[in-house]
Amino acid sequence: MELIINPTNKCNFDCTFCSAHNITKREIDRERLYKYLKCKARDINIIIFNGGDPLLMDPAFYFGVLDITQEFGIPISLTTNLLDFYKHPNKWVELFKTKNVGIINSYNHNSTSRRLKNGKVYDKDMFIKVINLFNDKIGYKPSFISVIEEDNSIKTMKDTILFAKELGTTCKLNKALSYGRQETYYPRYRFIAQYTKAMYDLINEGIKVERYETNFRNIHNFFNNKESHCPLNRRCHNNILCINPDFKFYNCSNIATNPKLYSKYSTNTIHSFSQDYQCIKNECVLCELFNFCNSCKSYVEECIRNSDVRNYCAEMQSYYQHIRNFYINYKIEEI
Repeated sequence: MELIINPTNKCNFDCTFCSAHNITKREIDRERLYKYLKCKARDINIIIFNGGDPLLMDPAFYFGVLDITQEFGIPISLTTNLLDFYKHPNKWVELFKTKNVGIINSYNHNSTSRRLKNGKVYDKDMFIKVINLFNDKIGYKPSFISVIEEDNSIKTMKDTILFAKELGTTCKLNKALSYGRQETYYPRYRFIAQYTKAMYDLINEGIKVERYETNFRNIHNFFNNKESHCPLNRRCHNNILCINPDFKFYNCSNIATNPKLYSKYSTNTIHSFSQDYQCIKNECVLCELFNFCNSCKSYVEECIRNSDVRNYCAEMQSYYQHIRNFYINYKIEEI
């Protein structure tokens, strides 16, 4: 099982695209969590801490988790903006150097969308300072997640990957979801077409994109009938569990942190929510694109809420074979 824990909804950033902006700020009951982990440790393959920002919990919280998980060799990952580390590096050094603990950072390249609470843009210069400090103190440069909005997206994706290559690390390009502060709808069919175009351009420039962008290998696996994961695995409910600070359980981190999904999920049974967003329309079940178009309930809900069902179907139909052929024909570098 992949266990995702949101130990707090508090955050020290104020990003313009934040999907979890309106969720009540609170912290998880750590003793209750420790008891749960002691019972379930043998079933857990990895623990991922999201937020909010997980560094707004103290290091002692994570050492309490490690006291339980280290015996089983469970890797732990914290997805964080690293601002508290930048301000107080020595506070976090021991934890970040502990065996089985990894860090994933966040940064939107050449964008003003990631902002501190004081309104200051989290820009390239500040990000590089954070990365270099982390490298100096911990000994490696963490991978980072970039949220991609539609404006100038192909250039943004290419520039982000080239920036990751320049830094000597990797990035993960995620589509902005239209929840919370992110009011602009960026259709998934447009994202995947623009993403593929960006990859095609970089490959033609001699860039081995799978070395520097982690979603590429997942998409490649999907089209080549290999094991894929979120958001291209409809069986996520079988192997993902997410715990919120209120200790409610979900099988999707988007559902747990996006207020509109959160409220729908909370007012329905798990069964009714799954049925409502099983697919974009009934005809999908007879279509060869079914698993691709409907791989993620969050994307399905977003499409339906934005009244984009007709366009979604038509656009995916027009792109699909070209995209599929691209990923099938590309010989990926084996790890």
